[in-house]
Amino acid sequence: MQSGQWPPRQLMFSNKMVAWAILAAFLLSSVPTVTAGGDYDEWFWSITGDTTDEDGDGYNDTATIGYDPDTTCECDVDIYVYITVYDTDTGDVVDSGSFEYTINNGEGDWFEEDWTPDYNGTFDFNITLYDDEGYLEDYADWYDVELWAMTGSTDETINVDNAVTNDDEDTLMNDFDFWAHTKNDDIEGVNITVWKKNLLGQWDFYDNGTTDDAGELNLNNVTSGDYMWAASFGGEDLTNEGGYAVVDQTYTTGHIGVIDDWDGVGDYDDFVVLIPEGNGSRDDGYVEIYDEDENLADNGTTDDESFGDYNFFVSYDLEQGNYTHYIYKEQDGDLLQNGSFYSYGSTDNNTDEWFTEWDYSTEDTNEDDQDDTINIYFDPETECDCEVDVEVYVDVYENDTGDWIDYTYGEYTINGTADDWFKLNWTATENGSYDFQVSLWDEDDNYEDEFEIDNVYLTNGGGGGGGQGDEDEWFYDWDYSTEDTNADDEDDTIIIGYDPDTTCDCYVNITVYVDVYDNETGDWVDYTSAEHTIYDEEGDWFEQDWTATDNGSYDFWVDMYDEDWNQEDDFWIYNVSLTSGSGGGNGTGDDDEWFYDWDYDTYDTNEDDEDDTINIGYDPDTTCDCDVNITVYVDVYDNETGNWVDGIDAEHTIYDEEGDWFEQDWTASENGTYDFNVSLYDEDYNLEDWFWIYDIYLSSDDGGGGGNEEEWFDSWDYETDGLSINISYDPDTTCDCDVDIIVYVEVFNETGDWVDYTYVEHTIYDGYTDWFTQNWIADEEGTYDFNITLYDEDWNMEDWFEITGVELTEANAAPVIDALNVADGDEGAEVSLSVDAHDDDDDNLTYSWDFGDGETASGENVKHTWADDGDYTVTVTVSDGEEEDSESATVSVTNVAPTLSVDGASSGQEAQARTFEADTSDVEADTVSVTWDFGDGETGSGDEVTHTWADDGTYTVTVTASDEDGGETTETFNISISNRAPTLQVSASATSGDEGDSFAFSAVTSDVTDDTVSVTWDFGDGGSATGLAVTHTFTDDGTFVVEITATDEDGGTTVEKLYIDIDNVAPSLTNLQLPPAVKQGEEVTVTIEATDPGDDEVTITWDLGDGTTYEGGTITHSYDKPGTYTVTVCATDDDGGEDCQQATIPIELLQQAEDDGGLLPGFGLLSALAMLGLLAIFRRR
Repeated sequence: MQSGQWPPRQLMFSNKMVAWAILAAFLLSSVPTVTAGGDYDEWFWSITGDTTDEDGDGYNDTATIGYDPDTTCECDVDIYVYITVYDTDTGDVVDSGSFEYTINNGEGDWFEEDWTPDYNGTFDFNITLYDDEGYLEDYADWYDVELWAMTGSTDETINVDNAVTNDDEDTLMNDFDFWAHTKNDDIEGVNITVWKKNLLGQWDFYDNGTTDDAGELNLNNVTSGDYMWAASFGGEDLTNEGGYAVVDQTYTTGHIGVIDDWDGVGDYDDFVVLIPEGNGSRDDGYVEIYDEDENLADNGTTDDESFGDYNFFVSYDLEQGNYTHYIYKEQDGDLLQNGSFYSYGSTDNNTDEWFTEWDYSTEDTNEDDQDDTINIYFDPETECDCEVDVEVYVDVYENDTGDWIDYTYGEYTINGTADDWFKLNWTATENGSYDFQVSLWDEDDNYEDEFEIDNVYLTNGGGGGGGQGDEDEWFYDWDYSTEDTNADDEDDTIIIGYDPDTTCDCYVNITVYVDVYDNETGDWVDYTSAEHTIYDEEGDWFEQDWTATDNGSYDFWVDMYDEDWNQEDDFWIYNVSLTSGSGGGNGTGDDDEWFYDWDYDTYDTNEDDEDDTINIGYDPDTTCDCDVNITVYVDVYDNETGNWVDGIDAEHTIYDEEGDWFEQDWTASENGTYDFNVSLYDEDYNLEDWFWIYDIYLSSDDGGGGGNEEEWFDSWDYETDGLSINISYDPDTTCDCDVDIIVYVEVFNETGDWVDYTYVEHTIYDGYTDWFTQNWIADEEGTYDFNITLYDEDWNMEDWFEITGVELTEANAAPVIDALNVADGDEGAEVSLSVDAHDDDDDNLTYSWDFGDGETASGENVKHTWADDGDYTVTVTVSDGEEEDSESATVSVTNVAPTLSVDGASSGQEAQARTFEADTSDVEADTVSVTWDFGDGETGSGDEVTHTWADDGTYTVTVTASDEDGGETTETFNISISNRAPTLQVSASATSGDEGDSFAFSAVTSDVTDDTVSVTWDFGDGGSATGLAVTHTFTDDGTFVVEITATDEDGGTTVEKLYIDIDNVAPSLTNLQLPPAVKQGEEVTVTIEATDPGDDEVTITWDLGDGTTYEGGTITHSYDKPGTYTVTVCATDDDGGEDCQQATIPIELLQQAEDDGGLLPGFGLLSALAMLGLLAIFRRR
């Protein structure tokens, strides 16, 4: 592995791998350790790094490095892993440690080591793997790990997980496993005690032990039945750790329950359940989890998640605390496991991400008309309203085997408010059917979500398989048979024949692999292979054979590859039963041992003419050309009950092909029929072979009656009378003589506890009908079991029978009621009632109550609630099961007014609708009505009302709830209603004009009906008005803000404004008065009038054309010289507006005027005046 960013994605795969390794630890076995040395390769198959907050202060303080080392050696190999910690900033070594492990090829070995710093900082980790000879095999680096020193305290609560599995790989689910830990830290030295329930229902001590340095305790090959266990540590009981577990009679169903960090966020608050069965696990197991308050915290079936053929129930993120769990075989099925566990609580504060939608398609990328590529589309979502970086990994598995093939991944940025679709694709390199696991991870490598796409068939994207790279090969035909190769009349070898074919008109080299799997467990056992050359359409028939080394049922996967190692075709052969042959198959593995031959015989050791001893002989053999130490165990079972009775064993040394014959004897201590399981273990206690001997009857070796005879109960019976039982029986004997016997009666109560015994001695004779009776009287009533045993005169047990469930009772006396205790009460209220009664027989009494309202109850002390008021007759009946006594009394129940609470606003505005809700309750039998008085003369009814107040003020609202029986409850509250200002809309006839223009204004107002509104106008020029419609004239130019105010009688005001633009208007000149004739030197008076539409100040100026100017409306002037003068007069206002007029005036020479009579030549008087009028020119400028 190259150093750099670590861990790489392929090696991380999924945090679930860690949890699976924990579960798988229950299923792994060990084999002898050898030294791999430098001849084999070791490496990190998988390695992960994670940080967690162990002291709960909100900062990560612990780094956990987990790894799965692997080896090429088919053996156990000792390795050493060194971890060195550096300060990232300084490069100084901070800490280091070495750890020794033993690993094996193909096994899932998962190890973890934790490290906590002494100070806050950023650290680098170097992890190196060495073999047992000191060779460096692999290494990895983990950079820039930010950690804080611990400030709080670590949760050290100990969990003890429990499982029933096939831990020793004998395919039987009969191994009891325990794992003690705090979070993921193994706890050594936890003491675990196990009890087993016997036939009488009592718990007998079974075994105990302490957990090893891996936190594990394994009790293998336990017998079927019900077990109970408890744990202690340091001499103190772990009060919340203990439980119940079942080992089923068929040893086919296991169960595992563990607290784990299944979601990979380091908080160990996920409870995981697996129910192994056969080659996988059940997906219909049912689980219930209850918290400390006995509330159901979670439940479901074992199909939440899957990993290969294994299905899990997972309860995520359980809050910190103690829990009780129940694991059932199926819903409403048998209980498999019950116990307690502790959740360390969640420390996960990251946001959730998930796949909202996904889809996929396939396509042909190499144009061979076969799809070779899958396109996977997905829309990841986050609860964070922000941008989040995520990674999506696609892990590819072979559909048939479940083997991991390849992976691809992509990095994306998503947003909680966006719709994000992305695509990943993958192209197959071999023809086959594939499964795809698509997983979503956040930027901190926390697992978030996943989905699966199963059974997608893709061809080789590189051009297909075949001998020439683009041809196809397949099995045209195949068959198989089995045969016996070691002449033991049992088939031990399979011969698999097949006819491969190709599309190529040429010779093609192929390789055919045969992989062998155990049919029951699905475990890989062995393989064989062969290379062939085939030709198109030629009939080629090839065969491969494989010989079993262990008795069992096997599956065979036959797989064809072309010369370029493209997988072309395959087929399966299932459930082929083979016995152990004389040697192994063509596969790999260490030496095998088996029973080459075996036999048995029975014989009589005590000369009572009945066989009491079995002699079992066997010839064990081995594939090793060497001395091998073995142990043969003989387990004895009761044929009728299946219960284990006894066990013996012997150790032997055997050699390959030598004829070794060994024998073991076992003598019965009781008459019965027995089964014998004979198991062969190698020197490392691996189970190698076994056989059964069934249905062997053996008598007791202690002898029968009369020394050599048998005695038994020919018949028996019993009868009871009160507290007395009479047990009668007819014992018989094989002896034609008088035989003294003892009949022993043991008495047990219903809990299985021994109570008493009695016995009688009798003399019997063969063929005689002897009927004897024993009587036993109980001290107290109860249910009893009787065990009756027949002994001969030498106290040898000869026969026995049981009488169970016998009820012994005294003669019955009727019960008597001494007092009926009742009390009156309110409707809807619980009333306590009781009865005092006695029974002279001290019988258990039952009490039945009739409350007179159709309801009943049972018990000596009861409570009852009457739904409505009234008088009720209460009757109680006391019974002892045979006799009874009754008594009645009257209970008066009083009506209770309904309860009332009101919810609604406490303030508002006039004319604003306000909603109120009344919440009432009463007994179920009563109907409640609600009325409202709003304090303004208005009323309402109903649970929910809406009301509008017309005027402001403080109002008292009264709410009354009434039931049909006259009960009434009243609530009052005040609501403050504020005045609402009137609304106001205004308009003007124009928003601009000239000085002196008249403008019309209007206003529209609204208010509650109770308010009177007045409107005032301020025109901004000192003028004002009142009323809804007014007019106004602006006498000066400018922009005027007209402010309009609407006021109601309660002081509410609303103001609106209008803006009026007024332009200046120039003044006007009128009535210019000029004299009819003017003479040189004569004073003349001229007048003119000027008007202005506004209130401007107007100035009149004159220019008389001779350089003389004047101001004023009337002026007097005389011209010094004769001539025609242009007179200009102008009126100017103070805003610059101006109006001018011009006229010409002739000035006569005084002499001429006189000479000419004062008139111009040729003009008379009238003509002169007319001319002057025409000369007047008016002009405004």
